[in-house]
Amino acid sequence: MVIELLDRVLQFTCKRHLSCDQREMGRNHRDTVHEIEMLLSERVEDRLTLKSIAREVGFSAYHVCRLFRRVTGIKLHQYRLRLRVREALTDVVESGRSLTEIALEAGFSSHSHFTDMFRHEFNATPSSVRTDDLTIRG
Repeated sequence: MVIELLDRVLQFTCKRHLSCDQREMGRNHRDTVHEIEMLLSERVEDRLTLKSIAREVGFSAYHVCRLFRRVTGIKLHQYRLRLRVREALTDVVESGRSLTEIALEAGFSSHSHFTDMFRHEFNATPSSVRTDDLTIRG
């Protein structure tokens, strides 16, 4: 619903400045990016390659990267990292597994890389989130 409302606002704002073809192209681009986002979120554990993502949506890898950044404002790689960190959050909070094991399973090359991305995304380290969660439960 939020996306639909934003789409209406954008359509209203851009009506005066864009031809119908340009508006439709923008909508097609947003639809393609939405398809990419859905694909990535549904198959986050598959660790899809850029080539396979591009194949799924029918564009070149270069075009997919450019289009994704133009529509969302972030790089596709950054988006994928954010998804992986968010998926790992549940394991950090609910499992007793080591953070290194969680990091590697989430596709990060090391515990420190995972911690850096986690801190960037949640403004806290995985260990502090785990400790805070334990004190809240206890």
